[in-house]
Amino acid sequence: MYTPRWAHTDDNHAWVEAWADGEWHFIGACEPEPVLDLGWFNAPASRAMLMHTKVFGKYDGPEEVVLESPNFTEVNLIDNYAQTARIDFQVVWSPEAPNKDAGKPVAGARVDFCIYNYAEFYPAVSKYTDAEGRTFTSAGLGDMLVWASLGHSFGFTKVSFGKDKEATIVLQYYAGDKYASPVGVKEAFTIVPPPENVKLPEVTPEQRAANDKRFAYEDSLRHAYEATFPTPAEALAFVREQGYDDKIASYIVRARGNAETLKDFLAANGNLERREDILASLSTKDLHDITPELLQAYYTAEPFFGTRIENEFLTDYYGFFQSSEGASADAKKILRQTNPTAWNIPMSPEGVWKSKMADPRSLDIFTVALLRARGKEARKNPVTGVLEVKEGADWKSLAGAPGKADPKGTLRLTYTPTASVDNPQYYSHFTISKIVDGRPSLLSFDEGEVDMGGGTDWAHAFKDGCKLDEGTYLLVSGNRLSDGSVPVSMTFFEIKADEETVEELRINENVGTLPVIGSFDAESKISVNGQEVSVLSQVGRGFYVLAVLDPGKEPTNHALRDIAAAREQLEAWGRPILLLCTSEEALARLRKEEKEGRYGKLPTTALFGVASEELLKGARPSVIIADSFNRVFFRSNGYTIGMGNQLSAASTALK
Repeated sequence: MYTPRWAHTDDNHAWVEAWADGEWHFIGACEPEPVLDLGWFNAPASRAMLMHTKVFGKYDGPEEVVLESPNFTEVNLIDNYAQTARIDFQVVWSPEAPNKDAGKPVAGARVDFCIYNYAEFYPAVSKYTDAEGRTFTSAGLGDMLVWASLGHSFGFTKVSFGKDKEATIVLQYYAGDKYASPVGVKEAFTIVPPPENVKLPEVTPEQRAANDKRFAYEDSLRHAYEATFPTPAEALAFVREQGYDDKIASYIVRARGNAETLKDFLAANGNLERREDILASLSTKDLHDITPELLQAYYTAEPFFGTRIENEFLTDYYGFFQSSEGASADAKKILRQTNPTAWNIPMSPEGVWKSKMADPRSLDIFTVALLRARGKEARKNPVTGVLEVKEGADWKSLAGAPGKADPKGTLRLTYTPTASVDNPQYYSHFTISKIVDGRPSLLSFDEGEVDMGGGTDWAHAFKDGCKLDEGTYLLVSGNRLSDGSVPVSMTFFEIKADEETVEELRINENVGTLPVIGSFDAESKISVNGQEVSVLSQVGRGFYVLAVLDPGKEPTNHALRDIAAAREQLEAWGRPILLLCTSEEALARLRKEEKEGRYGKLPTTALFGVASEELLKGARPSVIIADSFNRVFFRSNGYTIGMGNQLSAASTALK
């Protein structure tokens, strides 16, 4: 089971369902619970817009089918997890469209149902209209942007499931020079996610105690294994002994259980710079998985232009295309398949050549791999996705005119820093997409792990200008509020060759004091150092953060890392952050893991204690901002990405 994107926070999630007693029940992925239909994501799932699963072959069950292919059927199971509603859509041509069908229904239009997530409108489901221009979908009771397109023509509308019953989308824009260019169009609206409606199965104290015992045992096994991993100090000593730059130590630490593979590779005689380049090209997951054989294959490859091409599984494509079996490989002999493959997993370059067929993504990877093995420095542009070959100092598109670089212009974004958002982050606060064939194609400025604060930002990439291919683009920006809603801005603009385009980056934020959304008794009892005390006695007068945590469980771990990432802002606020655990044992674990640096460095304003029984109700982590007058200004329950940033933004409004 998979939610392609959460509606109330960034990121996504997948989990397992099991058939028992004539019906489907869910369990976690790797988070054992005492009973079925219980996981850390019960509350987030009740706020989801869409839930998908793929069934191999043709499926004729009762669920809504969102995609059929020769290989699999994708069905929407949101009704099993949340309250839902249906909207019927019709797509029509603009009355001004320069064709004989102006104003009439559009058959075969693609309709993308888009969830706001990571500062883009992500197309979670795509359907096609029938002969009358109609289609439909069911979703959770929240907002979506629905984008329809055919050829270069497109249109979009915001809808609210549970409120709207029908919607018409007019193909009123054309990303080009024919008619109705969207350039200059600006939209502003608020996206509201579904409300929480969590239902939790009953768990007896005996079941919980048995599960906690099992959990502790499993943790002990994992911690014993993790204790064998190199420490930063050990990794640094090793790379210095081998003559490498100090930065190489981080690769060994990130490799965790695969560290010995990297150490053996680095310790071998030969070209140290080549070995450093290979490790620098690997993702964190690659460092966990890569084998000695594959590292050696990249090291001996001649020529060598890097390991990864896109986000595919790593393979020795150099060796294959330089072998007798792959020597005759030719991209022109590959049959291009337009049907989606199950799970959208790309084929390996070797697999493409052996089968003589590929989907577009696999064919792109095959083409770049083949060019590299034949001595040309090629890449799939990490931002635009365009296939390029390096000629001299320039990257030139494979589809461009021979000997000429692709026409480029400059985009410069202006922005006025605010107290809560001084430097907007790509993926957190804004994204840019190029309109390709009537649909937004996201520019992927991938730097680091996005859900842990990675990615580029306005100041480094767009403040002074960024080179982009000419064309029509869409800027989406927003700043998610504590209730999960997002005030969103959309701006269409054009990049022209050798010209500068200047656009304003708009980030809407709460202005002034946050509204009071509830109450919390500051005299509530907690335990600190074995003594029963009040919350007020620990936090004093004024504002404070209170969080009830489950150390060792994914939502809590993520929240703590997010809080550590916002350490400077929260320390500057200066108010106490009271971190409460479910038991003394859980608190001891939190303090131990904090000391080991598992979450990063928490703010110095953090205080620790054990929650009373009355504070343990509801999904965890449970986080509030309150004051000594018992007013609550911010509340978050369960899984939330960017907790530190949300607390920081809220604290700014409360100064």
